[in-house]
Amino acid sequence: MPQLVKLAALVFIAIASLITPTGNLVKAQDVQRGSEQDEVLRVDASEVLLDIVVRDRRGKTIRDLRADEIEVFEDGVKQKVNGFRLVEAEAPSSAPSAEGIGPAKLNPLRHINLVTLVFDNLNLEARQLANQAAMKFLGSELRSNDMVAVFTIGNRLHVLQQFTGDRKLLREAVQRATTGSNTQFQSKSDEIRKQLDAFYDQAERVEKLGTAVGENRGAGAGGIAEAAVEAKTAEITLNALNFAETLQREQQGRSSLYSLMALVREQRRLTGRKTLIYFSEGLQVPPNLVELLRTTISEANRANVSVYGVDARGLLTSNVNAQAGEMLAQSARASRSQLSARPGSPVTREQALSGDTAEASLRGNVQGTLDDLSASTGGFLIANTNDLGGKMQNVAADIGSYYELAYTPQARKYDGKFHALAVKVARPGVRLQTRDGYFDLPSVGKSPVLPYEMPMLAAINAAPLPRAFDYRAVAFRFGVNSDGQQHTLVMEVPLANFTFVPDKEKKVYRARFALMAIIKDAEGRVVHKLSQDFPLEGALERLEAVKGGNVILTRSYWLPPGRYTLESVALDREPNKTSARRSVFVVTPPKQGVRMSSLSIIKRIEQIAADAQAADDPFRTPSSKIVPFIGEPTLRAGAGGLPVYLVIYPAKDVSEPAQLTLEFMLDGKVVGKAAPELPAPDNQGRIPYVASIPSQSFKPGRYEIRAVVRQGGSATEEHAFFILDQ
Repeated sequence: MPQLVKLAALVFIAIASLITPTGNLVKAQDVQRGSEQDEVLRVDASEVLLDIVVRDRRGKTIRDLRADEIEVFEDGVKQKVNGFRLVEAEAPSSAPSAEGIGPAKLNPLRHINLVTLVFDNLNLEARQLANQAAMKFLGSELRSNDMVAVFTIGNRLHVLQQFTGDRKLLREAVQRATTGSNTQFQSKSDEIRKQLDAFYDQAERVEKLGTAVGENRGAGAGGIAEAAVEAKTAEITLNALNFAETLQREQQGRSSLYSLMALVREQRRLTGRKTLIYFSEGLQVPPNLVELLRTTISEANRANVSVYGVDARGLLTSNVNAQAGEMLAQSARASRSQLSARPGSPVTREQALSGDTAEASLRGNVQGTLDDLSASTGGFLIANTNDLGGKMQNVAADIGSYYELAYTPQARKYDGKFHALAVKVARPGVRLQTRDGYFDLPSVGKSPVLPYEMPMLAAINAAPLPRAFDYRAVAFRFGVNSDGQQHTLVMEVPLANFTFVPDKEKKVYRARFALMAIIKDAEGRVVHKLSQDFPLEGALERLEAVKGGNVILTRSYWLPPGRYTLESVALDREPNKTSARRSVFVVTPPKQGVRMSSLSIIKRIEQIAADAQAADDPFRTPSSKIVPFIGEPTLRAGAGGLPVYLVIYPAKDVSEPAQLTLEFMLDGKVVGKAAPELPAPDNQGRIPYVASIPSQSFKPGRYEIRAVVRQGGSATEEHAFFILDQ
């Protein structure tokens, strides 16, 4: 009986190590039954854990490295090593039959190794090569505690197979990922998402693990461990999908980095070796997304996820490789050396003004940043070969044998800086493969903090709020769905308020600035964080014309009824000057009947590209983007028609059409009135409407526009103000 109790205790320690989030990790040595001398490497919240792959000159894994042969440095300062050990996985399970084999039985006394296969917008030839590589990896290299998931990146992140050791299911998912369409990916992902939502009751089983293990006295520990891991990996997958959608909505970009960051960040929830194999055709990162790349690398390093980039284009010619360009080479060098990124090609004024510079992150013919992402996270790049499958054996070797090293850095507050890591070994002829550092960044709400956001967070927390220059910010109200009422934030800053640095030798100017807004609920919790970094470069001869414009940030979000605080901040990065504002607003419960958005006066209408990314922006149409005035504009009398914009949401249960009335008042008196005929609702049940009001006959003064919409027995109204000047 005492032996059974001791075994149950060992099993519970192993299971606890599987489900403990990073920050309170318990890294257990592989335990043999009945052993009482097993080494345990414990990592608390203040410690840093590194996975290190060690090879000789021939690429063969070294398994006899001693702790006294290795040193670790952070920012050039030698650190005290608290723990060092070799982690050896079990031998690969037997080769599968033609029909495939089911999942290998989980060993509760060993770490779980998570492997994430990600396929990103591959063409037909690249899909074939990626399929061969992934199938070879799954066919012979899986071990009993390896759990693999399959994701695709298209218009969003899709899961095609939740983490499992079942090779048959994984091969089917890889086949779908390399032959299916985005529509099929979305359908399958939604199906799995519903299954994972239903699986959330496993959380209760995880909480009761201690009791369950004690009652079973070790007999059912394997099943309990599997249930615990399934519950935790389900949570990881769901959170990754949700977080990727949040990032893409808040940043309004379609960069693959948002999906990759979500995947690596959520894997902090499990200990053990974590690997992400990223099949793509290269990763292009323009200047405005370089810090997002660096933050993705940092999040991977914090979560102990090694990324292995696979350029699925196979063997390339030198001419094709040369297309990477100097801008991307600079981005890769900047990230690898932990220096601030420098824009390597002009970012036009139109890009800065559009507020959609993240859309410039289109995949290009680039290996530099893919290599950077891999090498900086302890992985390596697989490229310029049609034998991708052969290289996957090296990836499997990294998963199966590596060292763990833990050290405690000097205590410090979050400083937002990159902390470079270097590991040195005394033995000659040895090559090390590990991570190169991390950003010391907190999280705000559920989102990580990007490096450029740190000074803006400091500005928001300052008392009094800084006001180095002027800007405007307002949130327009729109429709209602299950998440609450949609709001669209518009921030506008005159470009003349920012610092432009001329380079007379190269005849260009440069500027860098950033905008951010944070929405907090009544308890002070952050519910949304929205930001964008703007690197600007252009011809010096156009500098004065550029200064005459404004930079605009537009972001949409949804809020349930309640009291909220909007905090906004603008940062001029060159002199590190900031301005911040704070306001309180209330979201009221939606009323029954017809509803209407905020009434806005149109400043201009911009044309957008036909292939521009669809966005949750109610100011967007398929071909144009409406830019509203913020606040109370002053217009010139007799300048022509006055355009206004609103969206009407008719009640679906009322057969009568909605009717709009516009009234114009000066000094409280109605001086004009119109009742334009409304078009039919669109396929979403909305009526977006632009009205051009003849204002030539209006005399100077301060005017109020009153819009009233009636349908059946319900009515709603909105107001806007403007000034007509001589």
